[in-house]
Amino acid sequence: MKQRLLIILLISLVVAVLIGLNAASYTQKEKTPDSELYANRSSFNSSATGTQGWYTLLAETGRKVQRWQDAPASLLTAKTPPAVFVIVGSPRRSITDKEAETLLTWVSRGGKLVVIDREPPEDLVVTTAGWKIGLRMIPDSALFKADPADQQFMTTGVQA
Repeated sequence: MKQRLLIILLISLVVAVLIGLNAASYTQKEKTPDSELYANRSSFNSSATGTQGWYTLLAETGRKVQRWQDAPASLLTAKTPPAVFVIVGSPRRSITDKEAETLLTWVSRGGKLVVIDREPPEDLVVTTAGWKIGLRMIPDSALFKADPADQQFMTTGVQA
């Protein structure tokens, strides 16, 4: 009987020590606030820099929207490919040369590609026409300080 009690107490002590070590070593990952400098443009993000509101608006107004999570090559083989493919902000994973070529092939077959970004991927802003798409960033220090959640700051000097 004493032996069983000793084993139960020993197991309880080990569990208590493990719980204590877990609690002592736990550190919560600090959540960085959204900023225009490091914006999260995901359609799953409902904060100030996210596009979940836009996605929801499109869905609720009767448009067929979907989050494309397949490789761009599947655009060419899809049974019902989307009419418009939208890339908002910098993708989490950079677009390879092969993927850019696939997207442009899809566009040449009648698809529409919309790229919304301050610095779009150079492989996607090419044309076969006699004109060129260019971008020139002018650094603005206010952009780095902007808090997209501060409605008053974001709308100052803008007509309704």
